[in-house]
Amino acid sequence: MVDNFPGFPEGIDGFELMTRMQQLAEKIGTRTWMGSIVEAVEFSDWKISLTGGCRIAGH
Repeated sequence: MVDNFPGFPEGIDGFELMTRMQQLAEKIGTRTWMGSIVEAVEFSDWKISLTGGCRIAGH
């Protein structure tokens, strides 16, 4: 239970909060990956390496 998150004076279940955040992110066009683990982040050019050899670039 998350007791001090703005907008939920009675608290909110952590799983429910993360589900709502993911839905909002996807609504504005963010792509999400489940089951991947970040192995490395190159901050100089914002490249992220995930498990399985996948690499993504940020803006």
